[in-house]
Amino acid sequence: MPPLVLFTVGALPSGGTEHMLAGLARRLRERGRFAAAIVNLSGEGALGQSIRATGVPVFDPLGRPSSGRLATHRLDTTWRLRTILRRLRPAILQTTHASADHHGRLAALGLGIPVLVWEQNTKRETKAFRRLSRRRLARRTTLFLAQSPAVERAIRDEVGDVPIRLVGTFIDPARFPPANDPSREAVRSILGAEESDIVVGAAGRLVEQKNFPALLESIAILLPAYPRLRLAIAGSGPLDAALRAEATRLGIEGRVSFLGHRTDLPALYRGFDIFCLSSSFGGYENVALEAMYAGLPCVLSTAAPVSDDVRDEAVKAEPTAAALAAGIRTLLEEPERARDLGTRARAFAEARTLEPYVERMESIYTEVLAPKAAGG
Repeated sequence: MPPLVLFTVGALPSGGTEHMLAGLARRLRERGRFAAAIVNLSGEGALGQSIRATGVPVFDPLGRPSSGRLATHRLDTTWRLRTILRRLRPAILQTTHASADHHGRLAALGLGIPVLVWEQNTKRETKAFRRLSRRRLARRTTLFLAQSPAVERAIRDEVGDVPIRLVGTFIDPARFPPANDPSREAVRSILGAEESDIVVGAAGRLVEQKNFPALLESIAILLPAYPRLRLAIAGSGPLDAALRAEATRLGIEGRVSFLGHRTDLPALYRGFDIFCLSSSFGGYENVALEAMYAGLPCVLSTAAPVSDDVRDEAVKAEPTAAALAAGIRTLLEEPERARDLGTRARAFAEARTLEPYVERMESIYTEVLAPKAAGG
């Protein structure tokens, strides 16, 4: 039986981090050097079912296939997770999401299980007791895995000098459909766009950190000069009604398509002409990496850690309406540069795919387990 890597996560919605987790766990299982399983602390999220379909077990905090909900702030979540750890006896525990980091490290205390914290977000904990807990638990953490240099800096700023490995990020090419299936014309129909329209695409949960009001305003700034411009936003969330109201207030509701939650986002990219990431804070934003893999010229917010890695493969812009508008205008006015950026973006993303990432993680797991293997 290969050593088990047990992942803990707060929930499994269809987001970038969660798709990364799904891809990593699936390929670990398929390659056979390590087994993989996931504990979904809340029991929430539609992605759990598709992960289980790949053969990766997904458990709730009661240790059963995910079937219910449990508040992630409750102390008994820690004890129930500890019961799972004692039963499954994983070789490694790897946590992601703030709630899973908190409960996972508490549950593993005294069990002799190496704990890896997979950090993908620059946003720091705001709750005082959680901040104190993170500082204390940092000393009991085997290794922090940082998705980007910005995340690495944020970890050190928060908990000091701790073991950190910069592991980067990846996209899973298997999520992308075959060429021309669906066709660009079919996708444009989904977007509500005519062939003469210039579609600026965006994707993400409709929450504050995605900064979609600024993106809406940037389109309002550009429309007088570019009347064929259209914005398509894929995603759902608590700000849906507010964003629709803002589009109406700006007088651009006829040029904005709110697509809701989409499970076919990689197919939608072929209907976009430009991709814009407007986030004002948060994680790496793998959606931008996916758009780059699709060969789209991109405007990337400098507040997103992905912009740390990008050099001349995209236009960078501050997360303000004026700056985002200026970045989009650059691509509209310089079509040859836009095409070149699309080519560079594709090459950038092709160097950050799943298989080399899994190999890197397997090397880290082997390194972490080496003292035990040697009887240390």
